[in-house]
Amino acid sequence: MTPLDGLRADTYCVLPLSAAEVAIVDAAYAAWDSFFRSTGKYAIPGDLSGPSGYIPLCLPGGCEMKESFYLRPRMSPPPATATATADLMGLLTEAAASMAAALGALLGRPVTHRPRHGCLRVMRYPPLTGEPASRLMRALADRGNLRTVPHTDLNALTILAPASAPGLEIATAGGWHPVDDTRRCLLVHTGQELEAATDGAFRATEHRVRNPLPDEADRPRLSCAYFVS
Repeated sequence: MTPLDGLRADTYCVLPLSAAEVAIVDAAYAAWDSFFRSTGKYAIPGDLSGPSGYIPLCLPGGCEMKESFYLRPRMSPPPATATATADLMGLLTEAAASMAAALGALLGRPVTHRPRHGCLRVMRYPPLTGEPASRLMRALADRGNLRTVPHTDLNALTILAPASAPGLEIATAGGWHPVDDTRRCLLVHTGQELEAATDGAFRATEHRVRNPLPDEADRPRLSCAYFVS
């Protein structure tokens, strides 16, 4: 089965990574973990209308179980993450361009217009124990919140780097299916734009991130998504 077959049948596919490419992801997560643990993140306040910049756990509308940084085209990443982020972006943009080209060849027309100029979202989910934010995370989990609620992405394609801890689940006809997103591969999701452009031939991936299991409660989770339109 080719990646496009998986994308059409399951709404996601996997692209294997080499050991060197996994090291690029690991280096990026190490740099971003340091950023999220620092007070310097508050010097880059985010804008949800973009979105862009740093988005904290809590905003006037409520609290989530993750904090994020949106890196839009022509934005500079936090200086301490710059080198690692550039390497990561190289990996993700190559994958996005390859998938876009394959889709365009299959459909006879381009369905993404700027695969090398997407938006990177880096996310950190605090653990349920061991950090200042853990009490809030535990309270949210006890109220039934999930690390990420079920949703489909608005864009055409989403390229996901391997996460630092498990939790991703995909909606199927039989219910929620766990996907090991910590393996040595990229995951590619379809979004609403691609579903609309193909009249439903490629359905948008409905996905969520479950809460940590008891033996995962002391582990933060870092992940990143590269959104392409």
